[in-house]
Formats: sequence, C-alpha cells, structure tokens
Amino acid sequence: MNLPKKVIHFAWKAAKDMLASKEALRQRHIVVEDGCALCGAPTENILHILWFCAHAKEVWSSSKFSLPFEVGPNWSFLDVMVKLQRSEELRPGLMERFVFVCWGIWKERNVIRTRGRCKLGRITLKNAIGLMDEYQMTNEGPARPATVGPELRKVGLGVLIRDSAGNVITAMSWPLVGPLGALEMEAKAVEIGMRFALDVGIQDAVFESDALEIVNAIQGIVAPCSSILLIVEGIHQLACLFRSCCFSHTKRQGNIPAHILAQFSSSLVSYVAWLETCPSHIEQACFQDISVAPIS
Repeated sequence: MNLPKKVIHFAWKAAKDMLASKEALRQRHIVVEDGCALCGAPTENILHILWFCAHAKEVWSSSKFSLPFEVGPNWSFLDVMVKLQRSEELRPGLMERFVFVCWGIWKERNVIRTRGRCKLGRITLKNAIGLMDEYQMTNEGPARPATVGPELRKVGLGVLIRDSAGNVITAMSWPLVGPLGALEMEAKAVEIGMRFALDVGIQDAVFESDALEIVNAIQGIVAPCSSILLIVEGIHQLACLFRSCCFSHTKRQGNIPAHILAQFSSSLVSYVAWLETCPSHIEQACFQDISVAPIS
C-alpha cells in the first residue's frame, strides 16, 4: 500500500488486534470500565471504534464512501481487510482510502479522550483524505516525461458526477498513458468513471458518454469489437456493484465540462479529484450544461 509507515503500522496493529480498545485491554488483564468511551455501546473493540461507534459513523456518513459488502457485527478489522483485498482488482485504491480514514478516526478519537474536544466528522474525513492525497502525490517519485510513440498514447480523462438537480458532487482529472486506440480510450474512460463513482459512494447512476459506439456496445445494441471486448465485460461487472445503473449517449457539446477536465489532466502526473465541490475552471461550463454525470 502506498501509505505512510505510521499508517501501515496502525493497520498492522489493528489487524493483529493490538490497538488499545477496551476489549483488547481486558484480554491483557488490564482492568477497564465496560462500554465505549464515546457512545456508551456495551462493547468497545477495534471494529466498533473504527466503524460502528457513533463517532465513526459520523465520519463515514459525511463521505460518499461505500464498501462493496456489509460489515458484520462480529467481524474483525482483519476480516474487512481480507474482503477489501479481494475487491482491489475492481476498485483499486479502496483499501488505502479505507485504512487512511480509519487512521484518522483513531487519531481523532485519542484527541477526544485526552482533550475532550471533538471535530465534526466531515472535518476528520477531509483531513485524512487530504493527507493521503498529499502523501501519494509526493511519493510517486520524480515525474518522468511520457514517451509517446506509435504504440503508446497519452490522453486525459475527465469525470464529472452530478446529482439529479445538476449540482456537482465530485469531479476528477486523470492522465492516462497506454497502448490503446481512440475507441479503447473511450471505453476505458467509462470504466474509470464507474470505479470513481463507486469510490465516492454512488449507488444509483446514469453514465453518459459521447462515444456512441461504446454506449451501444455496453447496452448490447451492437457486439463490441475485439479491441474493447474485455473492457466492456469489466464495465458489466462493475455495473452489478451499483443498486441501479444505466448508460446513455450524449452529444459532444453536452459533455463540455468533462472535456475541460480531460484537457486539464495533460499537465498532471497523477489524478486529481475534487470532492463535494466544483472545480473553478469548469464552473461556467457546468452552469451552461444541464446534462448529468458526463464522462469523457
């Protein structure tokens, strides 16, 4: 995992049940009072602290983060990590995000217990995600210019997610270099957009693309050509993770904000995401564009 050593060490201790929860302390024959120190629940184990406690729930509910499974009341932190590992292929980076937010919850909980002050859940979440993004962007190594030849293309992908009223929920610019043709790049854009939507907790979605051939292939109107067959199959697998999901074609002029995001990514080394805010450089285009959830 591309995480700071202190966060990896935290995850290792949580998986080994070595964090100082009251249940763990009692197992070490240390006398402590019963019940969660923050919410009063009868049991305070690791997963309660990081997932079921009212304080943890406030943090998770303030995000659009969702797990591709239901966490059982008798699970351990290790059980969750094993499940996340199995989901990593379909939702890369999900485990890192989960661990970093858990670390933020644990850190803030210790502050509350020692100082008695509590931040809002959304502030704890924002701080944790911000630290993770900052760390990962500065620990990718020095940027190297991409070598783009006849078999390797560099493109930018833009993803914009809106609610039913057209308000921007989140956006992303993603630079992509790969041995893919134009059609494959368009299909890959849809796949990446779906993974991003899952990461931010979207359950019901309408995905729009201005690539008619891709939309028709996904909908089964036409058979996908061999170059995009595997990508389309992956899109169908991702679609099963949503509560409801459909695909729609939009004209290019109705997809302008996503294309601006794609152009912006040409100057990036890694992806950039804007959570619960509209990037300033697409505000005007979003105001003029009423389409929902465009993907470029």
